Amino acid sequence: YALLMKAFIKYNYPKDTLVNAERAWIKYRGQQCELENVTYGGINSVSWARCMSEITNERLAKINKLLGAFDTSGL
Repeated sequence: YALLMKAFIKYNYPKDTLVNAERAWIKYRGQQCELENVTYGGINSVSWARCMSEITNERLAKINKLLGAFDTSGL
């Protein structure tokens, strides 16, 4: 995320777009993992940690894909 933000700043992209997307994703991640935790397991379940890890890995893949649109060699 930090490297993508640097790219947005370097190329004069509206960083509010990235910030708002990241905030929305954080909210989504929490709500989705809470839903899965309630559905698949209780408070002592590993479902919360599994969900957080899975969704975070998906987000990292998307961020890396976005980074591919920029020349990040000078960042």
